[in-house]
This record gives sequence, structure tokens and C-alpha cells, in this order.
Amino acid sequence: MSRKSKKYGCPHCENTEGFTEANVLNADASVLNFDREGEPNYAGESEIDWNSQTLDQNTAEPYRCDACGKSFVKPSIVPHTRREKSA
Repeated sequence: MSRKSKKYGCPHCENTEGFTEANVLNADASVLNFDREGEPNYAGESEIDWNSQTLDQNTAEPYRCDACGKSFVKPSIVPHTRREKSA
């Protein structure tokens, strides 16, 4: 007897692949100077610390489904709608 694993996905359309996650991460940007309003003028590219990546706690629905475009808090268990072929 084989045990089927649970699949998680979009609670709106039941998509199980392709999502976007709202993240916060640290980056260092070089400031060349400041304009008359005190806003920075950046020089070059930002150095991103990918190891600092965390889920954005200030976003109410941090996940977005690529298939339907809707956002959600947590994925839900997606029921199996097709029978898997046996060998």
C-alpha cells in the first residue's frame, strides 16, 4: 500500500506550482550625493545579502499565485483530482 503525499497550493484556484513570496532582505547601496531635497543619488548597483532573506511580516498576504494572481496567507491542501497511473 502506497501512501500519497499531500500537495499544497493556492486556496483560490488549487494551483500547486508557481508562486511569489514577499521577502525582506538587506542590501548596501552606494550613495554618490544628495539632491536639493535631501534625496540620495545612487552610484552603481546595490550589494544584496541573500542570506538575510526573510518573509515580510508586514504583508498581510505574503504569497501570490502565478496562475490566478491572487494573494493568500498560507497554502491549502489541494485535493487530488486525477488518479495517478500505476506502473
